[in-house]
Amino acid sequence: MSSIEETSLYLRLAETNWEKKQKHPHFQPIRGYPHIMLGHDEGKDIIALAPSSKPRSEWIQVTSAFETSVGPIDRFSGDWEKSLLIRFSSNDRDKIIPFVTELYTVSPIDIDGNFDETMSKWKAFFDRWGAPLSPEEQRGLFGELIVLEHLIGAGSSTRVRDWVGPEGKLHDFENDEWHIEVKTSMKNDPTAMIHPLDQLDPHELPFNLVVVKIKPGEAITLPEKIAVIRRHEKICNIPANLDHFNNMLKEIGYSKADDHHYAYKYDSEHETIRLDVNNVETLLQSRGIDSKIRFDDIRWRLKASDHDFLPCSVDFWADPTISASG
Repeated sequence: MSSIEETSLYLRLAETNWEKKQKHPHFQPIRGYPHIMLGHDEGKDIIALAPSSKPRSEWIQVTSAFETSVGPIDRFSGDWEKSLLIRFSSNDRDKIIPFVTELYTVSPIDIDGNFDETMSKWKAFFDRWGAPLSPEEQRGLFGELIVLEHLIGAGSSTRVRDWVGPEGKLHDFENDEWHIEVKTSMKNDPTAMIHPLDQLDPHELPFNLVVVKIKPGEAITLPEKIAVIRRHEKICNIPANLDHFNNMLKEIGYSKADDHHYAYKYDSEHETIRLDVNNVETLLQSRGIDSKIRFDDIRWRLKASDHDFLPCSVDFWADPTISASG
């Protein structure tokens, strides 16, 4: 079980236990992290880290996503009498869990300093909380929808649930037989931003990078594209698929209330090309970086013309496990 899945399980358990009594926040100790607990209190999830050296305080809004306080946790003594508490709406649980799991690396020796350092890394994420999608994010979503449309058009309806990138997975589409990472570009010679560093590392399963080439036009906006995909029979007629599709939109930050921000129109024509990641030697991969090199983070650019991309054929959409020559 991944740390994200385990965290979700702990928070659901805390919520269930709170609902039984509804008298005080219920906290769950986290296996392997004795200085962290996850809790719930009346529709709010709470992360507790201890001990904190900050002065005791009531709840203070830190970002539009969450608030913090410093103080004791009822029924817990010792370090928990000076806990740093982070509280957010349970409705945002899935969206904020990746941030929560990064807090697991916070050392109990310096709870406050390490928390502040983690916050600085996530500043851009929280600055955009609740804001409309940026133009780059709009294009990225548009490209992923195009790939989803191809995949379900040529294959099983279960492929809807293979779209997992918005929930924090390494690749945009993942199942038990293949992975696909999607990049979208409006350039004649597409350029893709790759992050994290290992996003295009070889995989034990067939793994393709798909670049979607789109261009401006007068045919369709992002909200109109979303509506078209949502009406697809393999989505609208299957409740589990429709729920997953809507959840992925929510995870990526799309809200229908922001549709007036998305008036940009795209051409009806697009091109999709692919690179068999497992069988190419021209990519920057983490294994190729000398272990003596020290770095905090790497973002790198991939220029399509530097690599041997192939057109995405009907056969590929039907079976993404086919080889580079397929």
